[in-house]
Amino acid sequence: IVLLVIIVLGSILYYFFNKDINLEKKIATLKHEKEDISTMKVVLSVKNKTLRTFRNVRVIDRTIKVLEMPKDFGTLKPDKIRKSERGIEMIWIINQLGGKEERVISYKMTSPLKVGNVAIPPAYLRYGKGGRSILVKSNLVKFFS
Repeated sequence: IVLLVIIVLGSILYYFFNKDINLEKKIATLKHEKEDISTMKVVLSVKNKTLRTFRNVRVIDRTIKVLEMPKDFGTLKPDKIRKSERGIEMIWIINQLGGKEERVISYKMTSPLKVGNVAIPPAYLRYGKGGRSILVKSNLVKFFS
């Protein structure tokens, strides 16, 4: 009986704490151009780890304040772009993310200043599962130049 209770409890905990979708953020390239202008390419990888299809997956990414408006978006352009005191917030809505499907979101940003040791805030992803809203946080990206 104790073993059965442990298995049931473990299954319940796994169901509630397991993230079905993975979000990874990375800097693909960083260039220092003339007059201390830095350009970087940010890549967000959204991967469904299950066979289930998810609908209305929202990906939210923020830039740091010193960066200019992102441009040169890859295959997915953001549905919303907002400027705030903390930087620029971009929101992508993925209408349908199929089982084992991976989507790659990319964009370029420039800074009028040479970017040195910086930590870029993590991206967030929100999706629905079993009537609940699940929030996934990406890794924090740090780079040194």
